[in-house]
Amino acid sequence: MKEVLIAGNSQLGALRNAYLLDKDVVSARLDITFFATPGGSGPYMAVENGRLVASDRADPNRVFWSPAKASERPIDSYDAVVVSALGFIDGFTNDLPAAARVRLSTFKPLDRGTVPFVSEACFRELIRAALSIQPGFIFLRNLRQVYKGEVIVQPFPYHPSGVTRRTGWQIASRYDDSIGYYKFLSKIKDSYLSQTCNSLGATLLDYPYADLRSTMFTPEDLVDPTDFVHPNTEYGAAVLQQIAEVLATGEKGS
Repeated sequence: MKEVLIAGNSQLGALRNAYLLDKDVVSARLDITFFATPGGSGPYMAVENGRLVASDRADPNRVFWSPAKASERPIDSYDAVVVSALGFIDGFTNDLPAAARVRLSTFKPLDRGTVPFVSEACFRELIRAALSIQPGFIFLRNLRQVYKGEVIVQPFPYHPSGVTRRTGWQIASRYDDSIGYYKFLSKIKDSYLSQTCNSLGATLLDYPYADLRSTMFTPEDLVDPTDFVHPNTEYGAAVLQQIAEVLATGEKGS
């Protein structure tokens, strides 16, 4: 049995719930510890003195270990560390500040003349730079420097397929072609994740269902209906299966 640490933001909740509800899914192969610091651009973590700790940006009242005693455990005692979930680009009611400050003419902006326009190439580099300084990616680079075991990265889930029917989606207030813009943004995120993981020697999981990468939307029955941002337990169970398969076979997830 392999000892695995899953460290992440609030997206990690779906994985933990799946693990607790049906440990037989992976428990024969994996013993999992969970560490979470909520915040979409996180996790807000660092490795200090050989242990994983919350960074200064984390809310100390919302730092969560399961089991609690694992907070004192050296990180090199784990066979693998999973980072969940990287690549925050749009939180429905809030998105990347860098993206909000400029517009792309390609996707028919609704507020023409109020903000500067940039080319797609310029926008792509702007988003990549914004992702690179997110606390989650900073943590991934820090982790890879000090931890020599297997590192696995789960991508931040795509939006649910019914996002266009919901009021309050920030992207829809900025672009007439909101879906085209969202997919363009998602492709930048996916490319940056792939290149970053390749450069760091980390395994990037694919999205857990075959058609997600082509549609770039998560089916609504796999999303928490109360907030429209977090995946549900079924999605979490599928990701746990991916993790177990990667560790069993050594094959790349993406």
